[in-house]
Amino acid sequence: MMEQLVNRSDTDIKNKSLGGLLYTTVQYIPLLSTLVGIGFLLIYILARLGLLGDPAWQLLAVTGIVLLLTVSHLLIINLARKERGLAAYLLYLVAMAAASVLFVIFWQGIFLVALLIAWIVPLTLIAARTNRLYIVSAVIFSTITTGFIVWLDGYPFIERLSNNNPAGFTALILLASTVILFI
Repeated sequence: MMEQLVNRSDTDIKNKSLGGLLYTTVQYIPLLSTLVGIGFLLIYILARLGLLGDPAWQLLAVTGIVLLLTVSHLLIINLARKERGLAAYLLYLVAMAAASVLFVIFWQGIFLVALLIAWIVPLTLIAARTNRLYIVSAVIFSTITTGFIVWLDGYPFIERLSNNNPAGFTALILLASTVILFI
């Protein structure tokens, strides 16, 4: 009985610690990703007006991905505040991996930025010197995600947003600068 209480207490402490780390790490991401989403919409509108090349439907899809990332990070923050660190961590891991894969599906030339997004979670955990189990699981998950990214970039199955298009190139610069700012 006493051993169960000690194990539960240890798990609660790790959960609180991970929740605090994630809250501190991701608290500004919803604001940044909302601004990127608004920027993508403005780029699309400028393209529709003929000021930034041809408008591409993929830019709207990428905007949707960014806004879904915003919602997921709001959920991560909420879970972290409630000291549900493990759930917040798992959602963070899956959200960043899914976003990086979806970016490659819809966007040509975003390979390096997608890799950076896929590896944000393990890099964050390593920098914070958190539990090795979390780091190892994040590295394994990011490695699998990297494999998907490489394959999808080499074998696209839909027409993707091109960086030859001024709107696509402008959006790529906006996203890359935001990701670099976050890191």
